[in-house]
Amino acid sequence: MEEANCPTSTSQEPISTDPEPITLHQCDRCPASFRSTGLLARHVGRLHSQKRYNCGHCGAGFNSPKNFSLHRAIHAPKPFKCPKCSVVFRRHATLVGHIERHYTSEDHTCAVCDREFGSLEELKAHVYEGHEEGNRRNVGKINVVQGFVKKLHECKFCDKTFPK
Repeated sequence: MEEANCPTSTSQEPISTDPEPITLHQCDRCPASFRSTGLLARHVGRLHSQKRYNCGHCGAGFNSPKNFSLHRAIHAPKPFKCPKCSVVFRRHATLVGHIERHYTSEDHTCAVCDREFGSLEELKAHVYEGHEEGNRRNVGKINVVQGFVKKLHECKFCDKTFPK
């Protein structure tokens, strides 16, 4: 290793290769610890301080008015009803997006109950879950084909099925 001579200092100090120890600030109310007092203060404020905003419906508490407002929305009525399928929404913008799906997606209509769906997967799930085996026998067999449902009718004599 090459020695260097400093023109301004006559003493030589050894260079420390040991990293400086990290000081952690321990929360006195729980096991959490933080690298700075600011982070510790934020933790205490969020988790351990008295909540300034309390929900009258369920008792949940919040320090932030924004978080309290977001929480209150879960208790709000759903005044926006889809005129096509009667699903209700809390926000007008959500209803608008829902209605657009009715008119911009392919037709995925259940032939049993005329309910419309945004995707073939939703329609298949509806047919499977929404029309029990007993109801299927009453309305004819159900065949999901290319995004729509066709009712098939069964011959009482030969057990073959036919569209309408």
